[in-house]
Amino acid sequence: MGSIVAMSRRISWRWQQRFVLMGSVMGSTIRPMNAAAKLFEAMHRNPLDWRIEQLQTVARQFGMSVRCEGGSHHVFSHSAVPDVVSVPAHRPIKPVYVRQFVALVDKVKESQA
Repeated sequence: MGSIVAMSRRISWRWQQRFVLMGSVMGSTIRPMNAAAKLFEAMHRNPLDWRIEQLQTVARQFGMSVRCEGGSHHVFSHSAVPDVVSVPAHRPIKPVYVRQFVALVDKVKESQA
């Protein structure tokens, strides 16, 4: 773990803002945190005032399928997880739907690990 700390000290502060430490202590990697990952972290912290486009961005990042067959709801699913989340496309999306979506993405992340 000491080598990870030493490596992180060598990276400038600006770059530390852009990278997130992922994985276990053994074999850890530093990878850039993209916009979808930042959106997902923000959804974890605050489920208020999100738009359907932002949920779609996060869903694409994690390989989820999105169905919106002309109705007023979008359905998010993933082949590795049996759960499905249906979210109404009204703005802003109610926090209960964002929490359900975040829980689904967490399950997808666990299945991919």
